Amino acid sequence: MAKTLKIEELLKNGSTEWNKQRKAGTVSTDHTGATFENLFSANTDLSGLTLVGSEWDRCDLSKVSFRDTDLSNAYFHGGRLQDCDFRGANLREADLRGTSLQHATLAGAHLEQSLLCGTQFQGADLAGAHLAGARASTATSWPDGFDWRAAGARLVESC
Repeated sequence: MAKTLKIEELLKNGSTEWNKQRKAGTVSTDHTGATFENLFSANTDLSGLTLVGSEWDRCDLSKVSFRDTDLSNAYFHGGRLQDCDFRGANLREADLRGTSLQHATLAGAHLEQSLLCGTQFQGADLAGAHLAGARASTATSWPDGFDWRAAGARLVESC
């Protein structure tokens, strides 16, 4: 019987093979606790997956779809997630400290109780994002005109 590769191994080989297997339905949708380190990936479809408690250490992701993905309690450490699609994603209690989410789409995303100190949101779409209890610092940069306080985030000295 062929060995089933873990998501971490598949993505190291690039998005083409992952997207092909995903479309064919040959990979699981539950990848709870997956760990990614120094992953570089673009145009990858991770939409609708369960990635609860996953760790993303210094990952550089571009145009990745996390649409409707469960990333609750995920840990993103110092990565770049630029132009990624997080529409409807569950990022409750996620640690996004120091992460770049520039030009990402987070419309309708759930970021309740998340750690946003030093997160870079310039150019991001946060329309309808749920930020109740999310913690941000003076180092957090928001899109022009976005009222993060009205969205429920609160300013803290440190996260």
